[in-house]
Amino acid sequence: MTSEQHFAFMEGSTIELENQAQDHRLLISKSGDFTILQGPRGAAITQASGTIRSYKYPLGDEIAAFLDWFNHKTLELIANWHCGTFGIKKEGELG
Repeated sequence: MTSEQHFAFMEGSTIELENQAQDHRLLISKSGDFTILQGPRGAAITQASGTIRSYKYPLGDEIAAFLDWFNHKTLELIANWHCGTFGIKKEGELG
């Protein structure tokens, strides 16, 4: 995320990020609303969408973990999101 994107994000704008493999794009807002797109601009297909819950911080742990997962393991994130298994667990919690 560039400094300009971070500023816009903090001001409430939706920003666009690209994963490390450069085959998926993410549209995300500070409220946690997101859409993951696959394909070129203007011809992309939505792969997943929803809302990430972040409890205390504008760029909370949940959003930071989601962005890291998107950047490095996009296909795994999409598969887990659709199965309802995406979540951030505190250290020591089971299942």
